[in-house]
Amino acid sequence: MIKRHAIIIGGGASGVLLAYQLLRLGRQAFRVTLIEQRPEIGRGLAYHTGNPDHLLNVRAANMSALPEDPDHFWRWLSAKDTFQCVDRYCFVSRRAYGDYIASLVRPLISRGDEHDGLRILSGECVSVHESAEGVLADLANGAQLAGDVAILATGHDTRKLPAPCYFDPWTPPAARLGRDESVLILGTGLTMVDYLLSLLREGHRGPIIALSRRGLMPKAHRRVPPLDIEESQVPFGAGARPGRLRERLPTIRRPEG
Repeated sequence: MIKRHAIIIGGGASGVLLAYQLLRLGRQAFRVTLIEQRPEIGRGLAYHTGNPDHLLNVRAANMSALPEDPDHFWRWLSAKDTFQCVDRYCFVSRRAYGDYIASLVRPLISRGDEHDGLRILSGECVSVHESAEGVLADLANGAQLAGDVAILATGHDTRKLPAPCYFDPWTPPAARLGRDESVLILGTGLTMVDYLLSLLREGHRGPIIALSRRGLMPKAHRRVPPLDIEESQVPFGAGARPGRLRERLPTIRRPEG
């Protein structure tokens, strides 16, 4: 059987998890090429931070990458001596979760045969267009990659910022900011907390102001077990009825127990 070639552009969590599912569920049907600019896969914007104070905003019990195995992430954590996690309802670092995502596909990486398993290309995809046989992906180095299907998993583009004094919250403060300068953070959500922790970790001494429309701070998470939702209940695709999301809200919001 001829395998279909899936080209995934972006090697963050979404791209890596999709590659994992394609190869896990259809290894005989698919081969996958993953294109990523960063030196590591599985991290992207969300999980590349090296600051140990940057934690997941969801408890470990609810972060399994495998919907049919809710304890998968917790068992992975329990097998590691480096992560301090007292129970499955703890919060671990984002860096640790990036390690977990990368570990899923490590056994699937091709060892030389580009027509089998997962191939990882380090580079930038600049364009994708259809061809008579499928799709063509153009790389910044001039190379071209042919495939049957292309998936965009590029996440948020943080390069197009409006002015030099604006920068994304995942840039280390010391790289752009003096310790005594004033800092205005737009928003008071969890990303604000992450950046505040980064500033304090690097010894920032200047005033820090967080501004939001409602002035609300994040609330603590309850200990909630994973919610089992069948795939048939999720309104996938452009043709899904808008009302179906409203139909699911009472179940998702139901009180614990």
